[in-house]
Amino acid sequence: MESDDLAQNIRQFFLKEYNGSSDNPNTFLAFEPLGLMVSPDDFKHDGVFNPTLAQQQISIMADVVPEIDDTFEKDAMNKISDQYGSLTGDGNHLSGSLMFCSDNLNGENTDAYVALFGNLKSTAQQKFSQSAEQASVLDPSSTVAQCNVYPSTWYDASSPIWQTKSFQQTQTQPATHQPPNRLNFVWKLNPSVMVMNNDVHIRHLLVNHPTLFQMRTLHTSTEVPTGVFLQQPSAAEHPAVSPSLRSTAMKTNIPRPGMFSEKAETSAASDVQPAAVVNTTNQNPPLIDKANYRILRSSLPFSQMVNLNRVVGLNTNVVTNPVNTSQFTINFSYSLVTIERDWMYQPLLDKAELWYALTMKAGEYSSGENSSANKGLLRCIPKAMIVVKDVTISASWSDADKQSAASAYGFGCFNISNSQPISSSTNNQLVAPGIQIIAWVCEVLPKLPLNDDPGMKDMSTNAGNQNSTNPTDTGNSDSTTSPPINNDSESNNNTGGDNSAASTGGAPSPSPGG
Repeated sequence: MESDDLAQNIRQFFLKEYNGSSDNPNTFLAFEPLGLMVSPDDFKHDGVFNPTLAQQQISIMADVVPEIDDTFEKDAMNKISDQYGSLTGDGNHLSGSLMFCSDNLNGENTDAYVALFGNLKSTAQQKFSQSAEQASVLDPSSTVAQCNVYPSTWYDASSPIWQTKSFQQTQTQPATHQPPNRLNFVWKLNPSVMVMNNDVHIRHLLVNHPTLFQMRTLHTSTEVPTGVFLQQPSAAEHPAVSPSLRSTAMKTNIPRPGMFSEKAETSAASDVQPAAVVNTTNQNPPLIDKANYRILRSSLPFSQMVNLNRVVGLNTNVVTNPVNTSQFTINFSYSLVTIERDWMYQPLLDKAELWYALTMKAGEYSSGENSSANKGLLRCIPKAMIVVKDVTISASWSDADKQSAASAYGFGCFNISNSQPISSSTNNQLVAPGIQIIAWVCEVLPKLPLNDDPGMKDMSTNAGNQNSTNPTDTGNSDSTTSPPINNDSESNNNTGGDNSAASTGGAPSPSPGG
């Protein structure tokens, strides 16, 4: 191995698989906080496996704008299809904010460029309308921005798509001084639900899915005596969901109570009991161990499990134990699954010098930087997911490691909730059967928009002029009293051309349809 950093080796390997080179400056690999276990049973509708449902569930998972970071964390409710759709429109009820920009053109003959822009916008609207507004299998009244997923049989353990890979770790990962979101190969166990309630994603899940916090004691076996309780938020913390919020949940394709697969409805019904409020005065904070995680996995519908999984795997939400062995080997089969969005029209983004977006400054969608400093509304998009199956970890395990593995549901980014205790019967190996999604290859978008909205700059200029010629001015003020909105020199330098008010009106803007 070129490096003792296991996470870095895994990252470089899959980036090279995707790019043909690990040095592409526009892509990065983001690990799931905890591998998401999947099976064909997750995509049953009316008791029958539905491949369209499988495609739509992955489309929903991938329709988020992630942070540019080592860990895949979505930006709350920021959806790729919402941001892109608000930009292009669909040619029908959604007009979009794209407008023709002549700032970067030489000469007065702009007719050909106006025609080119109109064609790009019209094609983008047509593609978005046809592909990004597919009726949901689970709720036909809502839509899904559906993606094409290749290979399409990624959820089938018997498919010929799988390739084998092995990684070795030659020294123990440092247990301290790690960035909060940095992938570290430690045992993950016992996150506090009380802590998770403070996470924005889980709080949103609880508000929109009251059936979740009606689960009471999930584990009754004598093997692990600690039960899991989910505390129902008080009315002060979470007021009743208004009709507008319910409408928002529907538009964002978040399943509501009753929108369960047949498997989830059957298993959840047997586990749901009256809601219980946790009394933390007389007991430890509620915990989720391996056994309780399995019950959650079998009783929650897929979309809810995605949200919960990303919370219980976060380093900041989970109690961890270090790995004490000095060397171990990880073997698994993998498939790199690409995600294509027919509704995103790349030529429109490639010709960004021809347009601006209403009310937007240059770079508000993306600064083009492949770093956490890029906070644009559409900074990056998931382009592929890494799916692995049958993870096997071999090592000379210490007694402490064996004890941790017995109750841990995670080992770094790998989900080991299905594993058996390490013993001679497992050849002293930790074996985690099943398929799981462990990471995403994401692509950083170039600087978008390239041009400021000239109308916004005109308004700031007019505001400054009105201030300086105000008849009530005492005459004692100087340039330092100008409103801060006039300080726009930086954005003026980013348009690549003349930004005067006169130059922005040289060409008519096409209609929303083209």
